[in-house]
Amino acid sequence: VCSLLGVAPPPKPADIIRYTLCQPLDFAPGERYAYSNVTYLCLGRLIEKFSERPYETAVQQSVLRPLGIRRMQVGFAEEDRRLDGEVRY
Repeated sequence: VCSLLGVAPPPKPADIIRYTLCQPLDFAPGERYAYSNVTYLCLGRLIEKFSERPYETAVQQSVLRPLGIRRMQVGFAEEDRRLDGEVRY
């Protein structure tokens, strides 16, 4: 993705969205089903825009803390950025 878009790795969410939206569909809508989480990536950007806070902060303050959840945070796919005990993706 990075080389195709001419951006440095790792790609930012906006880069992934831009790349994904430029790809042709694998099949006609309604013909088959395939999971994609790109809509969740778009939702995260909307949350940031309308809350005027980073995604992680917005979710922690507006969703998790009111439920008493204090230790959850955004994970990382890159091994050198993973925290102790964080699962591999």
